[in-house]
Amino acid sequence: MRSLRKRLLLAALVALTLALGLAGVALTFVFERAVRARVVADLGDQVDLLVQGLRLDAAGTLRLGREPPDPRFERLNGGFYWQLGRGGRAELRSPSLGNASLPWSATPLRSGATTWSYMPGPSEQELIAVERQAMIDSVDGAIPVRFVVGLDDSELLEARLGFFEALIPSLMAIGLALIGGAWLFLRFGLSPLERLKSALADVRAGARSRIEGDYPDEIKPLVAETNALLAARHADLEAARARAGDLAHALKTPLAVISAQVRTLEASGESDIASEIGREVERLQGVIMRELARARANLQSRRQAQASEIAPAIERICRALGHLAAHDTICFETVLPAGLKARVDETDLLEMVGNLIENAAKWAKSAVHIEASSAPDGTVLIMVADDGPGMAASDVEAAMRPGVRLDEQVPGHGFGLGITRELAKAYGGELRIARDDTRGGLVASLVLPAAQ
Repeated sequence: MRSLRKRLLLAALVALTLALGLAGVALTFVFERAVRARVVADLGDQVDLLVQGLRLDAAGTLRLGREPPDPRFERLNGGFYWQLGRGGRAELRSPSLGNASLPWSATPLRSGATTWSYMPGPSEQELIAVERQAMIDSVDGAIPVRFVVGLDDSELLEARLGFFEALIPSLMAIGLALIGGAWLFLRFGLSPLERLKSALADVRAGARSRIEGDYPDEIKPLVAETNALLAARHADLEAARARAGDLAHALKTPLAVISAQVRTLEASGESDIASEIGREVERLQGVIMRELARARANLQSRRQAQASEIAPAIERICRALGHLAAHDTICFETVLPAGLKARVDETDLLEMVGNLIENAAKWAKSAVHIEASSAPDGTVLIMVADDGPGMAASDVEAAMRPGVRLDEQVPGHGFGLGITRELAKAYGGELRIARDDTRGGLVASLVLPAAQ
């Protein structure tokens, strides 16, 4: 069982079950002792009645002037019995005993002393009995007489069973109330962990850069260490990204010098050598762009992406491309909902969308259509379509491989679509390209995670 709440609730359930079971046994034991004490007291009262009603006649015979009034003494085997006598003989007994006698206790008793014990009764009954020895006045002086009154123990058993039957529903109700209280206690006690889980989800989603909020003292060290880890991780990733940018700038300068030398060679008539070197320079530039894009994609997949608004980014790209002479005849049509945001870095969003729009503008005859919308699955869909010649379905996958150019007459390095796909994958999105049946050209569909 991996749930902490379920484990604690199960432990509480087991502990409560054991505690209530022990409580039931203890309460039954206490009840039994209290009932037995009450029965012994009542039996003592019956002995008192017998002692008060007993006398000796002139012949020295025991006479009972008043018998105990309980009707069970009158019924044979009625469950309530008394007898009295001298010298170990039963001289008088209750009608409920019939011809049977109760055994005398072997324990010697002082005058006026009372004791209780369990003893066998008629019909194999077990009795709880009280015995007493009292001195009865006679002409020869006081003589000791022994009295015993017994009650069938099955009546006590019925009382115990009745108490237990009444106790079980009460214990069950108490148990349910305690389990409900334990559930509420766990819900309240573990609520800081739920808030911490929600805060971590916000950090992972990019809504926050660190965990905020007031937490119990036991959780504060965990929150502080997690925030320190996030800060260190963010600093390391930013440093790595900065180093990747520095590498790009460091390589661009030598390549620019080589490109200048290529132009010098072309001017001096060495066109073959210049063309060969130029192709290698282009290839190196493309490799650098590709590797830097991959490095940034790997960094980006591990850093906290902030929410970037889509409409301003696309409008900015369209304005920049519209000012270029190569695209002065292209109309950029946009359908962009206000406030729609993607959970990507703004720089990466500009590069991905910029690559798609620039690629569409190169091939478009008159118009490039850009549309953005939110999907029910928590993603953002950006579609860029053109009315150009399009391409065969078999060429679509090849066009997204880095460095592949399907038409050498169109300027470029062939890395734009590949870089866009790499970045989209780093954010958990994807890039799809297909023919646009409406305009006749291509439509590129960029799927990105929506910002919460």
